[in-house]
Formats: sequence, structure tokens, C-alpha cells
Amino acid sequence: MVARHEDAGETPPETKEAVKPEVLVWLDPAKLSFYWKGGAEPVRMTVAGDRSYPRVFAAYAFPHSDPKHFIQLFEGKPDGNRGEVIGMLHDCTALSEADRKAVDEALGRAYIVPRILRILHVNDMRYLVHWAVQTDRGASEFDMNDIYEQIDRREDGRIMLTDTYGNRYEIPSLKALDPESQKLLEPFL
Repeated sequence: MVARHEDAGETPPETKEAVKPEVLVWLDPAKLSFYWKGGAEPVRMTVAGDRSYPRVFAAYAFPHSDPKHFIQLFEGKPDGNRGEVIGMLHDCTALSEADRKAVDEALGRAYIVPRILRILHVNDMRYLVHWAVQTDRGASEFDMNDIYEQIDRREDGRIMLTDTYGNRYEIPSLKALDPESQKLLEPFL
């Protein structure tokens, strides 16, 4: 059946190139080795018996909901940008400790998540909550408009805050905060 343009009653011109479906490549953790020298050096990856990548990028396939599973790996371009998809790593915990650290570094470069060290002030304005915090990256202020949807308590004790623009902040542990910060946060947990 040929689709017609309703307004003109014409058949659209044939497409010159067919759309090609993407093929998901599952990467075997036993065949992967990562190398990161430290600092701003790129994260490198070798797939045993196949090839090496002098620069790889990583991203969560399901952002932040399961940080140890479904990690997409991308080839790095010479200009420093992200290139083609290499494949998907199903389970990061199957890697050696050194390899996990390199993958964590690659993920950390993709997602900047400041850690909240202290909560300075919280102003609950009924439909908007304004936060003033001290993070490991300096002082910051942000707003949250759906406080109970934008605070995520993780099983490992971390608390993730997402502001109205989708920026994320991490509290490594409620106990890691000073007593005044805990008191300011507790009404929203």
C-alpha cells in the first residue's frame, strides 16, 4: 500500500536510502580491558582478539536507575568528541576492580553530579523549594518543584536530588551531613 499526502492527493517521492536498523552489540566483560592513567588522560579499551580503542566514552542506557548495568560504550573521535557506538556492557560488576574504576571515570566525565557537603538553607514556598548548598564543586542554589518526585533515596544510602532543569546533586549519605543539614533535609524525606 502506498501512502498518499492527504492535502495534495500525491504519492511521496521514493526514498533513496533505506533506513537501517541499529544492531545492539553486547560486550563480553571477560574480553574487555580498560586502561586509565589518571587525570585528564583518556580512558582506553581493548576487546581481546578484536581491537583497541584509544579513547572511549560511556553513558547509562537507562540513566541513573541502575548504575552498574546497561552501560553504553562509544568510540572517541580524534577531535575529542563521542563517536560511534561500540556496544553495550550488561553488567559492570563482572569487570575487575581496575576496569570498573576506568569505566566509572568515563561515566563521571559524561555526568557531572556535584556532591552536596552541606545544606545552607531551604526555603519551602509551597509549590517550589529553593535550596542553597555547599558542594564539592562550590556553592550552588537550585529549585525543585515536585519535591517527592525529585528526591530519590537509593538502596546504597545515597540521596539524589534533581532540580527543575534536570541537573542532579548527590548526597553520599544522610549520616555524612552535619546535624543542621540533616535537620533541613529530613522534612522532605
